[in-house]
Amino acid sequence: MSKPKTAVPSLSPSKEIMELKSLKRQRTAAKNSIVRIKTGLLDKTMSLDPIELECRLDILNSHSDKLMKCQSKIEEIDEEDIARGELEDLIVETKSVIKSILARNKSSIAEISFVAPHSSRLPKMLLPKFKGEYSEFKNFMSLFESLVHNDPTIPDIEKFNHLVNCLSGEALGAVKAFQMSDENYSKALASLKKVYDNKCLIFLDTTSKLFELPTIPKPSALSLRTMIDTVSAVYDSLLSLGDEKNITNAIIIHLVMSKVDTVTRSKWEEQLDYDKLPLWRECEAALNKRYQHLSADEASTSRLKPSSSHSIQKPHLHAGRTKAALVTSNIKQPVCPHCKSNDHSIPACPTFKILSAQQRFEFAKSVPLCINCLRKGHSVSKCKADRCRVCNRSHHTLLHQYPVSFATAPQLSTSHAMHTTSTPDRVMLATAVVNVKGSSGEYLPARALLDSGSQVNFMTEDLAQKLRIRRESTTLNIIGIGNATKKVRTKLNTFVKSRVNNYEFSAQFWIMRSISASHPDRNVNINGWKIPKNISLADPEFHKAQKVDLLLGAETFFELLAVVQIKASPNHPTLQKTLLGWVVSGKYASNQRPPPTVSSTLCHTEQDLANIDSIIQRFWAMEEIPSVSSSTKFTPEQIECEKFFVKTTKVLPSGRLQVRLPFKDDRKLLGNSYETASRRCQALERKTLKGPELRQMYLDFMNEYIELGHMSPTNNKIPSEPHYFIPHQCVLGPESTTTKLRVVFDASSRTSSQIALNEILMVGPTIQEELYSTLLRFCLHKYAFTADITKMYRQILMHEEDNNFQLVVWGSIPLSHFKSFDLTP
Repeated sequence: MSKPKTAVPSLSPSKEIMELKSLKRQRTAAKNSIVRIKTGLLDKTMSLDPIELECRLDILNSHSDKLMKCQSKIEEIDEEDIARGELEDLIVETKSVIKSILARNKSSIAEISFVAPHSSRLPKMLLPKFKGEYSEFKNFMSLFESLVHNDPTIPDIEKFNHLVNCLSGEALGAVKAFQMSDENYSKALASLKKVYDNKCLIFLDTTSKLFELPTIPKPSALSLRTMIDTVSAVYDSLLSLGDEKNITNAIIIHLVMSKVDTVTRSKWEEQLDYDKLPLWRECEAALNKRYQHLSADEASTSRLKPSSSHSIQKPHLHAGRTKAALVTSNIKQPVCPHCKSNDHSIPACPTFKILSAQQRFEFAKSVPLCINCLRKGHSVSKCKADRCRVCNRSHHTLLHQYPVSFATAPQLSTSHAMHTTSTPDRVMLATAVVNVKGSSGEYLPARALLDSGSQVNFMTEDLAQKLRIRRESTTLNIIGIGNATKKVRTKLNTFVKSRVNNYEFSAQFWIMRSISASHPDRNVNINGWKIPKNISLADPEFHKAQKVDLLLGAETFFELLAVVQIKASPNHPTLQKTLLGWVVSGKYASNQRPPPTVSSTLCHTEQDLANIDSIIQRFWAMEEIPSVSSSTKFTPEQIECEKFFVKTTKVLPSGRLQVRLPFKDDRKLLGNSYETASRRCQALERKTLKGPELRQMYLDFMNEYIELGHMSPTNNKIPSEPHYFIPHQCVLGPESTTTKLRVVFDASSRTSSQIALNEILMVGPTIQEELYSTLLRFCLHKYAFTADITKMYRQILMHEEDNNFQLVVWGSIPLSHFKSFDLTP
């Protein structure tokens, strides 16, 4: 009795014919490649160098695998195809030719490797290449060390040159910051190993091949052989990372972490030691700790808001392991405990703000809430949020009670302001769909918001999880509209590529849980907008409500802009050409004309006397001098910076001070900065200095710098030693009575090595007095004098050895020819 055949998904006749033609074209291409290798070896038109023959054998194996896979798929569609025998004979004959040549030349190869001079041998060898894939690093290092690093007759400078030529992509960036010299070779090689000799990331890249194994639909000797070879190769690679126990532990952890939520997975990855494979007992301890935190949080929520539809099953312990079964409620708990609203938290609650400070305090204690951050789940002693902005004590600013009380209580009068909104005008923000590079080199699509009002770039937590790029732990305090603050604690560096062309740039992104709401907030009808059909939109679905994954700030915003704009009418937004494609931004009249909306604003105003009382209370609260115990101590870096200042600062015979730059890291870490400075200068002329009045003010400012000797021309050559070109831009101050325009020099701009000048300089202590002491002197004395030193910081001279780090690019407008200037007085 014959065995039943495995069911194969059927295709329509037309699709089968198309797929069969495609497979046969692939088979022909692979076959021609193998024939070309065989013909070249027999005719001796190809080099017979042993190293090149080994490489050609690897290429032959790759073509053979592809050829046999195509043949198997063809046979599944066309059972009468009989080309397999001919193809196998061709593969065997070609491999035989290569292996016979290698066998005949084995003795001569050994003699050449030990006797031939390196100058004649090395250029003939095909050195290994490495682009930055973790799973290929060990193979690369083994070949490179065998051919180059372990050869004592090759100078280190030559080894360094071969290393740079072997690297590309992200791998090249790991050594590009080092200057080409003998002593830097070992440092560059150690830096490369530090980045890519990473057991956890190598494990992830290697095991991914196991989970990508194709299913074998029917009995096939070739498919089974391919699977066996692939799994054996992966197993041997994993054994180089650790023993079977470590590999088993790592695979179990990988499977478990692929099933948990993103927050739990993120917390586990943050505590990983990437130099060794983790063990299950470490992962189990981390998961148990996470479980206890979630259990306590859910128990606290259950106590505060009991609900029949929200139940928690108590955990049961079995065989020493902790398991929890949680049944969560489908009813969303209100965010604001005061008004039960889901739209805002309690610090933004309008009804909560109306209460007096004492009433707010009593409500917070009755819920209960942490009186320092007004949140649930912890006490004040464990709260890490910022303290009161008035007195710096452990309570929220909304709970601050001013010490001064008055007999006359303020009387509130209420007024209602009614206004109607009948104009359906809305604003479209510029968005673009870009490709973001992940840890393994693949590019993921993401939707970016272009915002010139942000000083930094942001990325959502969801996108960062998908990219799997190693993060840097640091803290950034973000200040938004209305002085709203938020702390961000991680950042990463990656590459962003345009979807419509080959433009690519690197940027630093701070990780936030969310950047903004969906934009636009609802789908927009764009019928009648007359968008040209011959342009490539950066975001083809800009009019549909979608989430935002990235925010590109001013650091890259102005470099992306091009000159061309299109505006069909005042009722339509502007089309702006950028390097990412055409973006749509600006005010527009919505085609969906809703009925006139009426909104009511409740305004509370205090009588004049009460208003004066409140101002006096706040005044004395600001004037209160803190205790000595709260004074700030100097950090080790600030102490070291001050010692450096005292040691290197000199008073010249002319009476002017001369200082040195306080470097804390090797200045050789700085990469190429000239291209960035010149590109920023071009963008300045193209986008900013369009108006004749603004252009003239910028020219006057720079010419004044040159006339006063604050900026002097150089020989227009890029220094071979470490240097830094500082980009510059203008800041307008129309309300200023002295300077309407100031030129700001940006030493935080990153070089090609992703390191800026400011990052390798020490930051000293604050030497000026606190603002409250200065204001207090105005209150204590009858007369006060103020003075302004013109260009005060330009009166301080820089030591000539640091001049290369004060270079700028400038030229007369239009900037037809750039010139290099030294910004040192």
